[in-house]
Amino acid sequence: MKSIIIIQTILAFLLGISSLILVYNLTNRYISSRVKLDSKNQSFGIFQSGLVISTALILSSVINPAINAIRIISIGNFDLMLAFKSMAYVLIFFAIGVLFTLIIVGSGVFALFRMTSVDEWVELSNDNKAIAYISAAILIGLALIMDQYIGHLCEIIVPYPEVFQIN
Repeated sequence: MKSIIIIQTILAFLLGISSLILVYNLTNRYISSRVKLDSKNQSFGIFQSGLVISTALILSSVINPAINAIRIISIGNFDLMLAFKSMAYVLIFFAIGVLFTLIIVGSGVFALFRMTSVDEWVELSNDNKAIAYISAAILIGLALIMDQYIGHLCEIIVPYPEVFQIN
């Protein structure tokens, strides 16, 4: 059982860092294609920090369902097939986390930038830090609201054993 915890920790770290980098690179490419930003633009860095924190919050919600799936699967003797099945659940949960991160962050940015009379892309390119802080805060707030729901979505997939129910 101790070895499965070590495997979980290593796998969570590797998937976590790769997911954060993936979402960062995807959003960075998209935003860079929309507006031309100076590499020293602090507002863009503030906004990207909000994106990364939002991603981390949403991805952290899939960790508990992954651990629950591994615990339930690992009841009994540990073998190679069990390790692959455990890794499959973890990969599925992180894929769900990344997908919903992109959906939530993308729709959040789209809605935020459409609902205001300010052109946030222009303001970010003009290094308007107030717009960057507000935009980052709204994305983080949205992630805080949505993260548990993503975790609950993953909980549905966990292979819990059938329990006797009294009706």
